[in-house]
Amino acid sequence: MRLLFVAILHSPHTARWISQVVDLGWDIHVFGRDEEVHPMLKNVTVHRAQPKKRWPFKRGEYRLRRIPYIRDILFPSISSQLAALVRQLRPDCIHSLMFASEMLEAKRLLGGKLPGKWIYSSWGSDVFFEHQLPKKREFLKKVFASIDYYISDCQRDVEIARSCGFKGEVLGVFPVTGAYRLSEMLQYRSTAQPSQRKVITFKGYQNYSGRALTTLEAIRLAADSLKPYQIIVHSAIGTWASKRFKEVKAQADKVAQAEGLDISFMPYSPIEAMWELFGRSRISIGISASDGTPNTMLESMVMGAFPIQSDTSAASEWIDNGVNGAIVPHDDPVAIAQAIRRAATDDALVDRAAEINLRIAQERLDESVIVPQVHAMYNRVLAEARKGK
Repeated sequence: MRLLFVAILHSPHTARWISQVVDLGWDIHVFGRDEEVHPMLKNVTVHRAQPKKRWPFKRGEYRLRRIPYIRDILFPSISSQLAALVRQLRPDCIHSLMFASEMLEAKRLLGGKLPGKWIYSSWGSDVFFEHQLPKKREFLKKVFASIDYYISDCQRDVEIARSCGFKGEVLGVFPVTGAYRLSEMLQYRSTAQPSQRKVITFKGYQNYSGRALTTLEAIRLAADSLKPYQIIVHSAIGTWASKRFKEVKAQADKVAQAEGLDISFMPYSPIEAMWELFGRSRISIGISASDGTPNTMLESMVMGAFPIQSDTSAASEWIDNGVNGAIVPHDDPVAIAQAIRRAATDDALVDRAAEINLRIAQERLDESVIVPQVHAMYNRVLAEARKGK
């Protein structure tokens, strides 16, 4: 069985998902456009897309790019490189983890036909955000008309896919990373009850989706209840969403100075460091204008940190609002502040939530539960693909 993944090579999410199937004896290939490959991505054949080439002379590039055959040789796009790889490998199944646009164009370059089945996994904001924009929605319709199978990280996006005309088979709803090895994660969880922890953490994205500045305003409003805590901002440095870091940092410094709060920033860190952070945090906050099932929310649940998430995510599929977490409007700092204040002062709430969330994780996230489902899913898809050959 030959399986080709189209994915972000440096992503821990990619590596953890693919690690679920590397020991099954299949011929597994991964195509991506990153120079760096995540160290967990092992026992696979990696194909790096070549960067865009520049014409070394002052003239001629424009005309040459208008001739398809020459253009594909001299200036191969990501999609044309992917199409060439598919033509060479003839995989039984192609699974694109995001990257729907490159795969859609590659299929067109291959005459609208693929040698095997196409699975598309959407991550985070992919579907929820884009289906709200007319041009993006038209693109989604093209994707969902072209794929054979769909995997989502939340049930909400399955319904959106159906509304965009998807008539294929939904293989399941899985976290982006697939299974979690809870026995490994829990080694990083503090033995202290959440009510005894003195750290509050939040996601520092400020971009089309992330709302770090709104979170900081909520923290300012709830400052009277946060004096005993260290507030740590993660994912604001060294990520793709770091362009507005200076703005976020300046506002954090302003709030800290005006309200007498301890606010610091955590550099981009390996996943184990993130688990350790959540494992010593009382509260974990993730506010955004669009999201799927946030991995930081799931990891916080495992590690005992009380999750506060925006209503524009799929948090409601995991959280009973006010019981094992809080779901708040993404653009309402007053409501967010109220949730923060309650979680910062109600010891019984956060301790009980941690018990509930660990049980949910054991039932819905552990590798003993998810990995057999993933194996069965791929075996069925590959068997169907082989029938068609």
